[in-house]
Amino acid sequence: DGAVEYEDGTPATEAQMGKDVVSFLSWAAEPEMEERKL
Repeated sequence: DGAVEYEDGTPATEAQMGKDVVSFLSWAAEPEMEERKL
């Protein structure tokens, strides 16, 4: 439905967007990686 456009042409399927959300939440929840978030 055009909610997300990937620069590399990856199809924006529900499965792909769900994977991206899970990856982001995992990254955001890692307190030991605080330096890379700055």
